[in-house]
Amino acid sequence: MSVFPYKLFTNYILRTPLYPVSDLFAFYKEIENNESVFKEKFSNNLIQEAIFLSSPPLYFSLKNWLDGNLSDPKKIEKLKNSLTKYLTRMSSRCTPFGLYAGYSIGAFSSENNITVGQSSDHTRYTKLDMYYLVSLVNDLIQDSRIRDNIHFSSNSTLYHVNNELRYIEYKYFGLKRSHEIVSVEKTDVLDFVLSFSKNGKLLSEIADELINKFTDVDYNDAIEFINELSKNQLLISELEPLLIGNDYFTQLQQIIAKIDNIDDIKATIKDIAYRVENLDSKFENQISDYTNIHELLKGFKTAFDSRFLFQTDLKIETIENTLNKNIIKDIREGIMILNHVSPSDQSYSLSNFKKQFIEKFGESEIPLSLALDSEFGIAYTDNSFHNILPDDSFINHIVLNRQNASSDIRLNKIDAYLHQKISDAYRKNEQKIIIDKDKLPQINDNWNNLPETMSFITEFIFTDGEQKILLNGGGGSTAANLIGRFTIADREIRNYAEHITSIDKNFNEDVILAEITHLSDARVGNITSRSNLYEYEIPYLAKSAKKTENQITISDLAVSVNHSGEIILRSISKNKKVIPRLINAHNYSYNNTPIYVFLCELQLAEKRRSIQLDLANISKLYKFIPRIEYKNIIFKKASWNFNKEDLNSLLKIKDQNQLFIAINDLRKEWKIPRYISLIEADNELLIDLESKRSISVMLDVISKKEKVTFEEFLFSDRNQIVKRGESNFTNQVIISIYKDQKN
Repeated sequence: MSVFPYKLFTNYILRTPLYPVSDLFAFYKEIENNESVFKEKFSNNLIQEAIFLSSPPLYFSLKNWLDGNLSDPKKIEKLKNSLTKYLTRMSSRCTPFGLYAGYSIGAFSSENNITVGQSSDHTRYTKLDMYYLVSLVNDLIQDSRIRDNIHFSSNSTLYHVNNELRYIEYKYFGLKRSHEIVSVEKTDVLDFVLSFSKNGKLLSEIADELINKFTDVDYNDAIEFINELSKNQLLISELEPLLIGNDYFTQLQQIIAKIDNIDDIKATIKDIAYRVENLDSKFENQISDYTNIHELLKGFKTAFDSRFLFQTDLKIETIENTLNKNIIKDIREGIMILNHVSPSDQSYSLSNFKKQFIEKFGESEIPLSLALDSEFGIAYTDNSFHNILPDDSFINHIVLNRQNASSDIRLNKIDAYLHQKISDAYRKNEQKIIIDKDKLPQINDNWNNLPETMSFITEFIFTDGEQKILLNGGGGSTAANLIGRFTIADREIRNYAEHITSIDKNFNEDVILAEITHLSDARVGNITSRSNLYEYEIPYLAKSAKKTENQITISDLAVSVNHSGEIILRSISKNKKVIPRLINAHNYSYNNTPIYVFLCELQLAEKRRSIQLDLANISKLYKFIPRIEYKNIIFKKASWNFNKEDLNSLLKIKDQNQLFIAINDLRKEWKIPRYISLIEADNELLIDLESKRSISVMLDVISKKEKVTFEEFLFSDRNQIVKRGESNFTNQVIISIYKDQKN
């Protein structure tokens, strides 16, 4: 294998749940013989607050039960299963979410020592949910006192096609935002208004300038025309969502504060801001602290769903947070193996775009909007682009072809190697596969086509009497992606992200790295909001706080494919190549506009997006795949892939004893351990197959599924690396690497 050209950052990000997993195991054991423990557990104020933040309806059902106002046995049983899921989430799953799990920064040192502080010492960051803020602003802007005193600018998606102007208009259907390509006839008046308001003008300023330019237009007609442009989103207000820089609610307060004659609105917003900020002055709050904010919000007449009103992030306080730097050697070797076995994963859509672009335009440079116009350019489509809804009066066709998934299974050299290993494990009745590095077929050994910085989500697990490291894979356009959303509130995280992106910049001195700022759905804004990390931004259906010279508009971007087959995105005004960046963990490929997805995929146009051990083909061949290891590295946990028919018999058993017998028979047949994770996409739910309550939860979930995947849960042993006293926590550790320029 080649020389490892990366170094590890000295810091890492620890992710861990609010509660120890050992407490959950104890809870399962206690309720087996004493159901009263259930009520006692969920009488805990912090658990109730965590549940309220994510599901107020569940909280109120819990309160009804605790207060003796719920007596229906079926409803109580359903409630207990739901509560168990939530307790399991806040005791076993590490992905930061609400008060359930959080993060902390650690550093490599001379020993493994991660000690979690008391919950009361943790830090929380609470803000109003982006979905509510978008709804609130849409209502506030109807108030003429506000509307007449804020600036409007031309839509950032505008482009010209022949004698038409085209742009993207969005509409909300509940929580979902759909996008529509709209075309309007190009006129001198329209051109003038859009050009004059490019950098933001008051409606009255636009009207005054319009009647000065076109003397046959009176003021009332001008205002009516301008209002129509605003209504149809040709003009966008400065209250549009801000995703990069300040917190959006903070921005809203700053704009409102400058407007006269709205003291009532100012006072209410100031009171709400104070109360939201006060939630974070202590770790635990009364539910009344939230419902009092509810009452204040009702004064705006903006409808809201209490489930989507608060967004909270949790920073875990650690007394010690170090990992032994000797493990770096193991991690490096594990990453080298992953690179060795990872096939090329370049975007099919980009490859198809290149082919079509060359056929249509050759080596010409084309404005980006025109190049991706589905009628005049290339239909940059994928099976996820299905929410670009054409309106009858505008573009009447969008290509939405879906690729038919092939049922053929084609094994590459690594698949064939693992296929043989798994067959041998079946024959020998073994539960794990040990990789022989020297016998691994080589698929890839190239480091040049990987990003300058990358992150790997690892787990440090004590199992079978040994300390091991789970290393599934890694990638991303930059190692800052997974921490982007925490940078606005947390200065420590922001400093770390700035250090990462400074290395990205050093490798790209001759090009412009520009952050994409785009709101695809209102609630997505909760994870796509982040600090300024680059000098330039590409605003697309979202507001930019950058100076005009640091904004690269869509109309300023042109695209070409050079003779080497490389896609070149260029800023016309700056005459420089542009590489887009998206510093967050948004799954951009689902339900988004073609230009946004194209920009996101262009981040790694000539590079691999990830390196990992891919078992997609193998999982189609085997119901059971043993754990895959190399030395003390676990590349894949043992997994079981069942169809609904495999588990249907369990769903029909009503007698508890017979159910335990059937589950034990299933465990013996397939060598399933006591503790497993029920996997669904990127979600996982810990199940204890010797707990009646946990089994009930499992059956409730799988009854709704056609296919079920289980994974072994490996944090069941004592002496896990993350502890509080005698209690054990699960963990994920985000380890980031950067290319050594000397190498």
